Amino acid sequence: MREIKTNDGSITFLNEDINEFYNPLTGAIDRAFNAYINKIDYSNKNELKVLDIGFGLGYNSLCLTYECLKRNINVEIVAVDKDIGAINMIPRLNIPDYLVYSHSLLLEGIKSKRTEHKNFRFRLETGNILDIADKLKEKFDIIILDPFSYSKNKEMYSSNLLIKLKKLFNKYGFLICYNSNPVFVSNLLENSFFIKKYEISKHEHGIMASPFLKFELDDSSKKLARAFGKDINP
Repeated sequence: MREIKTNDGSITFLNEDINEFYNPLTGAIDRAFNAYINKIDYSNKNELKVLDIGFGLGYNSLCLTYECLKRNINVEIVAVDKDIGAINMIPRLNIPDYLVYSHSLLLEGIKSKRTEHKNFRFRLETGNILDIADKLKEKFDIIILDPFSYSKNKEMYSSNLLIKLKKLFNKYGFLICYNSNPVFVSNLLENSFFIKKYEISKHEHGIMASPFLKFELDDSSKKLARAFGKDINP
């Protein structure tokens, strides 16, 4: 794999089959915090159970672990990815000092496929989430969906996956994804998810979606989903 140092000093790699980097070149750690970790409301939380889909190089789970431990929140992560090559690169990452302890917990979990500490639990499932979702018995507070772009990874934005994921939320659970592609939004709406957009940067917005939480989607996004939300090449 081709290794690249990103703008925040973190390391990512090029997936040569997909021809896409696992993380933005602007910074893998900055991206994890800005797109996901900083968008979560941690108030009144004693514990979080999280499904990390598209685990990849592990940055989202890494930064979430750090944030929860910092706040004295018990966190349990079930990480899912079929890309063994990416997972094998995780020990090579350039980790800043403040994340070293969280990274050591993650490495322990990856090595043994599961680990448990006082306030941290982790399990790694390798395979396609479309198959694994049917076998999961847990309910999750948060599902992080972090695939490659829509054009390269359409099944990860499909109704087929959303139908399976819908069964995995607890009553306050929600999905969070960096991608607000109109086809994805349309699929969420068709499967009776409540949706809201959130800002990642000036020109980029992510999606929060839930079967239960009464999120509200702006009218312009609804119109875009109706106009452009059908994939001519599903």
